Amino acid sequence: MGAAERGSPRHLARLVGGAIALMLGGPSMATAAALAPSSEADGHALPEGLVVQRRDRGQPVSASSLNELVRALGSGHARTRASYEQAAELVEAPDGRCRLARVEVRLDVEVTLPAWRGEPPPPAVEAAFVRVREALRVHEVGHVAIAIEEARRSHAALRAAPPFDDCRLARRALVGEQLRFEQRVRWRNQRYDDATDFGARQGAVIKRVRLAPRRPAAVDPR
Repeated sequence: MGAAERGSPRHLARLVGGAIALMLGGPSMATAAALAPSSEADGHALPEGLVVQRRDRGQPVSASSLNELVRALGSGHARTRASYEQAAELVEAPDGRCRLARVEVRLDVEVTLPAWRGEPPPPAVEAAFVRVREALRVHEVGHVAIAIEEARRSHAALRAAPPFDDCRLARRALVGEQLRFEQRVRWRNQRYDDATDFGARQGAVIKRVRLAPRRPAAVDPR
């Protein structure tokens, strides 16, 4: 082996972290819709190595009165689920130091909103449904934005990570960032739900009835 080969960095196995699935709203029965991959998020282009995909689902709802509409929506009317996955290649230098290369972060987001089915409702019910559905959509947009912001943050942190003393520490850093993403997203979404009263302060109310259960107080992960 020549001197040039002895001085070349070694590209070790590519590490793929297990996906973290986060429920950012209440459960619901839903019908499938199309997957929408995107090179942009919130109107901004995504950096290379960051992939965001969104799936929209509709939860069937029907009612002939406002009381029936309240019961139909229940507590599982809307939700956002996020699945986070990251990967990187470990590159070991001749001196044993190790860096992360070809960093990739993938965020899959699934948003469920109520979708009308059946006969057209009375005008008052239709108006209430349209208003509440829009309020829920606005509320879930907030959950999606949080997940994307934190995925950007993790992706940037991994790409900017300096070389580590060895590849064991590099692996630990990769796992640690995945855990930090989960903690940040849970914390921010709990604070968001507290601030918006699960969408009630954004208009998700019929006859002064809240359309979401209360959640235990958030715990700051910092």
